[in-house]
Amino acid sequence: EWIEASSSAAGVRSRALARGAVERGWRVMVAASAMPNEATREIGAELGVETAHVPANRGEALGEALRKAKPDVVIFDRFLAEEAFGARVRELVPNAVRVLDMQDAHALRRARETAVRDGRGAENVARTTPKARDVDLMRELASVERSDLTLVCSPVELGWLTRECGVSKRKLRVASFFNDPVRLTEDEQNFEAREGFV
Repeated sequence: EWIEASSSAAGVRSRALARGAVERGWRVMVAASAMPNEATREIGAELGVETAHVPANRGEALGEALRKAKPDVVIFDRFLAEEAFGARVRELVPNAVRVLDMQDAHALRRARETAVRDGRGAENVARTTPKARDVDLMRELASVERSDLTLVCSPVELGWLTRECGVSKRKLRVASFFNDPVRLTEDEQNFEAREGFV
């Protein structure tokens, strides 16, 4: 999919990651299998990135995009993108560093979603982890192992991946959301002036 900050937290994260790379002087190309749309034009215009449509199962389009970009680094947004494109990227640009941005530990989130649907209490849900043979977990861990570096959202995920899943800490870096700091007025900072719960 194209990066759409209005559709998900993953879109917010990917947009901020691309913006941060551009601000550091990197030339950035965003590639997606989805048909070009308004989001494609927005990220090109607003972020100053190049875009490339690389239809699924069309290796020549991916090859052309990689030849044009000549990347030093390729970032996959989620393990599904690494599964789809990782082998070809490794073949076509073998010296490029392959980075997986997990965006969240999907297998962990899905296991906890199932626990919530099963009616388990909050404390039980918070301790829930996927089973060792969980298909999502095995796919996600395989993607982590194929990548040179994996960005995780929190120290909790990093700890879980190293302790419970046996991933080497050298392959992982915590990279929380890349959001601009929130500027609050003095009244907004006043706890007594607030109401409600988020």
